[in-house]
Amino acid sequence: MRGLFIIALVIRISSVFVIQTSYVPDETWQCAEVAHKLVFGQGHLTWEWNEGLRSYLHPLIFAIPLTVLKILHLDSAGMVVLLPRLMQALLCFVGDVLLYRLVVKLYGHVQASYTLIMQLSSW
Repeated sequence: MRGLFIIALVIRISSVFVIQTSYVPDETWQCAEVAHKLVFGQGHLTWEWNEGLRSYLHPLIFAIPLTVLKILHLDSAGMVVLLPRLMQALLCFVGDVLLYRLVVKLYGHVQASYTLIMQLSSW
């Protein structure tokens, strides 16, 4: 099981560097862009933000480390782009682990292993 989790983490982290496209535009417009606007005062907010229909909880997860980068003067363009992607990969990894544990409880270890493999191979 531990080896499977290490593989999952490696896949999630490597995807940050390998995949150079955006699968879901909302990952930018509803998160990273909003966090950037909160921290740096620049960025575009979609109408949902302007109308107050969205919660700032998810973007705040990314705004806090971006603020640390800004304070430490490590907020280069590359780091500002990379950090939210790395954080999202780690959040996905947490989801992978929780999914695995749920399937173990419901169906057992063999099915959980297959489920995790399918989850990680779904690009």
